[in-house]
Amino acid sequence: MHRRHHPVRVSLSSLTDLLRHMHMILPTIEISVSFMASPLKHSLTQQKHLDRLEIRNIEREGDKKIEGRKEQVAKHRELEIRNKEKNMNMRSAKAANKQYMEGVKKIAKLEVEC
Repeated sequence: MHRRHHPVRVSLSSLTDLLRHMHMILPTIEISVSFMASPLKHSLTQQKHLDRLEIRNIEREGDKKIEGRKEQVAKHRELEIRNKEKNMNMRSAKAANKQYMEGVKKIAKLEVEC
């Protein structure tokens, strides 16, 4: 059975309420993103410290083979950091999307009620 879609009419006050709600949840989303980014920043700081220690040890060796390894380790660390950033961004996007979808559901509910 195919349902026919009719234009939805939403009152100005419903839209105003929705916008007010969206503005209210925006700080929550921003706090969530900031909260999720905090462990990443800490991890990056630790990783930079470990990288500096590892680079110092490698430089003491002075061997050309070790120099190649140093570059390889630095690239590996950089990839790890980028992967962590990507994962954190994905988690943040999922959290923001979830909150957005909750807002959309509320809009739909308001539309049905109008």
